[in-house]
Amino acid sequence: MKWIDGLFLLTRVGLILFATGYGYAALKHYWSKRYRQAFYNMSIVLMILIILT
Repeated sequence: MKWIDGLFLLTRVGLILFATGYGYAALKHYWSKRYRQAFYNMSIVLMILIILT
């Protein structure tokens, strides 16, 4: 069971880094609606995953 916990932790860290990357893109291209929309979508997905896990 230990490796499963490790896998979940790695997945969550990866998702946080992925969301951070999207956040950086959203800030860099703040006035681009496409980037903002992608960032909002990722934020919603990340929040749902954090709540579920």
